[in-house]
Amino acid sequence: MKISFLQQGMLAVALTFGLSASVSSCTKDSPSSPQKQYPHYLTEFIEPIDFELQPEYRNISMPEPLIGITLTDIEANRVTIFNYDKKNSKISNFLSSIGDTAYLNRTDYDHRSTRIRGIISVPTNFAITCDHDYSSELKAGSLLNNIMAIRYLDHFRFIKRGYQSESSFTLSPLNFRYLYSELLASDPEWHLMMRGHPKSWNDKTVRFTISMTFSLENGEKTISHSVDVKFSNPRK
Repeated sequence: MKISFLQQGMLAVALTFGLSASVSSCTKDSPSSPQKQYPHYLTEFIEPIDFELQPEYRNISMPEPLIGITLTDIEANRVTIFNYDKKNSKISNFLSSIGDTAYLNRTDYDHRSTRIRGIISVPTNFAITCDHDYSSELKAGSLLNNIMAIRYLDHFRFIKRGYQSESSFTLSPLNFRYLYSELLASDPEWHLMMRGHPKSWNDKTVRFTISMTFSLENGEKTISHSVDVKFSNPRK
């Protein structure tokens, strides 16, 4: 069957278009195609609105591990390293404000597996009390901030040092003047440490109450949670 000149031209156009689309599709989806470089150390972002508590008491060191604190968000904002598009202006502005803009040391393994979480806002107030007397001055219900410290994974210091070495744990007194600014970008898993407990608490369960104030879009909100901590008797 003979094909007219016009039909030949239409067939050629159709074949060319189909081939181009196929090549374009393969190039787009090919795992070997160039990927965008994700230029930030942090890959998951939590804007805390609440927290959870877990007893962590162990009579093994000073200060004593006391309570685990997990800061929580409605939904964690996780970016996929290969498709970061900077559409979330809040996260982009946060990363710029802390200087996390030039982390270029990711390995192929990091691309596949690393999840580095950081909080993009911190509480404006933190208070801890308990239902037992700590001392003659610190009665039940007294503020215990002066005898507490927070241990946390410090990403901010690592970033500020130009990504030298690696993130490490920092221990800061709870009454430290600049504590809240230093907690920015930290991992949301915090560990509350205590100077030491009185002997009168041995073999007793003490209820601790922690209150935090968060700045939300509709104003500040103070949230309180309690946890029971059982103190062992080191003589047993």
